[in-house]
Order: sequence, then C-alpha cells, then structure tokens
Amino acid sequence: MEYIQQELQSITQFFYLGELESFSKAGGLANENYYVNTGNGKFVIKIIREHSASSVRTELPFFQRLREHNYPASFYLSSPKGECVFESNKLVAVAMHRVEGSAPIITIDTSLCLGRALAALHSIPTKGLKTRSAFLNDTYIPQCIDDLAKAVPQKDLSPYQIEYEKLAEFQSQYKLQKECIIHGDFSPKNCLFQGEELLSVIDWEEVSLGYPVLDLALTIFAVCFNESGFDDKLFVALLDG
Repeated sequence: MEYIQQELQSITQFFYLGELESFSKAGGLANENYYVNTGNGKFVIKIIREHSASSVRTELPFFQRLREHNYPASFYLSSPKGECVFESNKLVAVAMHRVEGSAPIITIDTSLCLGRALAALHSIPTKGLKTRSAFLNDTYIPQCIDDLAKAVPQKDLSPYQIEYEKLAEFQSQYKLQKECIIHGDFSPKNCLFQGEELLSVIDWEEVSLGYPVLDLALTIFAVCFNESGFDDKLFVALLDG
C-alpha cells in the first residue's frame, strides 16, 4: 500500500493535481484504477500495466477529435508542460477528472441511450486519423491464431481454425462498410450514467478506426443478453438509438 501511495503521489505531482489526501482502488483488469482525492478535487488515476507510453499516446488524436465534437468522454488531463501521459521507471499512468456516475441498470431507455451514443461516435469524421493496433483490428484474430499455432498441437488448434474460417464470408460483407472511430469495448461497464442520462464513456484503450458492425456486435452482447437469454426488446431499443 505504501508503494502505491508513493506512485500516486508522483503522478499527482506530475499533473499538478494538488496534495494527495486519500485514495481507494477502483477496480480494473488490464490496468489499475484509483479514486484520488486532493486539495484541488476528485480524480481518477489509471496506472497502465499492459501498454507502453507510446501506445497510450496514439489514443490522443482520437481524444482530440472526440473533444472537437463534444462527445461525452473522460479525457486525459495534461501536465503544465502539455504532457498527457506520465512515464517514469516503467510506470505509465494517466489522470482524469472523476465523474460521479455508475454503470446503468439495463432498461429500454438506457439501451436507447447507449445506441444513440454509439451511433454518435460512429458518425464523427475520421479524416486525418490513423489506425492503431487494437482489439477489433482485422489482424487481431489472425495474429491470435498464429500465436496459438506456435503454442499448441495442431489437433487442439483445428477447432479454432474451423470457426475462424466460418467468419470469412461475414468478413467480406462487413468490410463493405466505411471505417469509423470505434471504441472497442462499448458496454455498460464503460459508460457512466446518472439515472438514465449518459455522463461519460470511459476506458478508451482499444479506440481505433474500424468497422462499426464490430463495435455494435460487442455492445449487443453486453446489453441484450441476460440470465434469461436474448432480450429482443433491448435489442430493438439499442438499434433504434
């Protein structure tokens, strides 16, 4: 705990957030998120364990474009020198203002709101943006298959290859779409609501240029399936958005 406190103090000083008063763990899978209170306000610090600082910096042009179009995202704060990424002795981190919201209860209205937010994201102009390595890139699954082939016997690999080949026809169809900005993990857990109002979309590590149907597919999976199975009313509301 003392080591984490020292890391957080270094990060808050770098971004001039004020003197660290308290902090608490806020979850996270690939990264470590902390709620941080200072004399200047409430913040979220994300310590990035699985991506390099250079990779994080490739997110910044996308954030700039989202900001230009008033998209409700949690943007990285800048240091007085204009640096948005803290980097020191292999420690990489970013800081954001804390948004007092939470993941929504999935209802018809929140599904409609999520659909509208996803459609708004996909309609933002992409001119001048460059694609970046991300989860939903075309190369992701083929690379996983190649990596798997190096690690397991062919008999264990075959089922994955068969399922991947079944997607070939679908891939040829969705590639007719125009690429857009995709979030890469647009799901309720990455959307902060207050009641039925969307306040902010968070966790943009997988942002890139890609095909909108892939973003939509992940959102359908996250929103429209529950313990009872597929909910067609939530699905219709999401698409209506």
